[in-house]
Amino acid sequence: MSATNNTESMRATRQDRRIELKFQVSHEQADRIRCWARAHLESDDHCDATLGDGYYINSLYLDTRNLDVFHRRKQVIARKHRLRRYGVEGQVWLETKRKSKDVVQKKRTCVNEEELHRLWQEPPTDVTPLCDGVAMERSWDGEWFRQRLRSADLRPVTIVRYERFARVGKCTTGPFRLTIDRHIRAQSASDWSIPRFAIEGEDLLPDAEILEFKFTDILPAQLRQLMFQESLQAAAFSKYRSAVSTCCRGLLTNE
Repeated sequence: MSATNNTESMRATRQDRRIELKFQVSHEQADRIRCWARAHLESDDHCDATLGDGYYINSLYLDTRNLDVFHRRKQVIARKHRLRRYGVEGQVWLETKRKSKDVVQKKRTCVNEEELHRLWQEPPTDVTPLCDGVAMERSWDGEWFRQRLRSADLRPVTIVRYERFARVGKCTTGPFRLTIDRHIRAQSASDWSIPRFAIEGEDLLPDAEILEFKFTDILPAQLRQLMFQESLQAAAFSKYRSAVSTCCRGLLTNE
């Protein structure tokens, strides 16, 4: 999967606001929904050709030593912080995500994997010589994320990997997406590496898959039709919270 074909836009910081609805569905129901989506929605350009209409995601989640994000203890860090790799690409997304009811606000920046060491080093600046010999400092694209890590004293806690099915559509309020996540596995983490490969670990949801609708403002008619057809009921599920509860019992015990 490629995040984008344009290197400059890929590295730009993005801030998104959208509504996300989650549903836990059985494997059989997920197969029916995939068939429905292929018939009614378009393919996602980001999908890995070897997987058809899907791609792999590896996410490294961060928290404090006392798991304040997990326990929602401090307002200043009332959001999730993660490093995310899509497939085997050499870029990594630095992300913060905050959710209030069903409204999600996300800020993210894509950087080269070789730049990740800047997260735990002193504030770096790139010095670019100009034609008249004067040097100009340029701050790193991921500096805002590094500052958040330092201010909250965040560190790696767990890695979550899964396969995502994705289809897209358009309605009067803009584009929307349908995704289904399966084979969700997690393991504890103590360093900053984000693997390209499948991880060994605990299966967080062996008997179900996570269906998500992502849209702006109003639920699109096509997705409303699917909800009625499949009798879908929204159900909260946090990959991060499930991963900590399953794979990081030692951290929970040692608080």
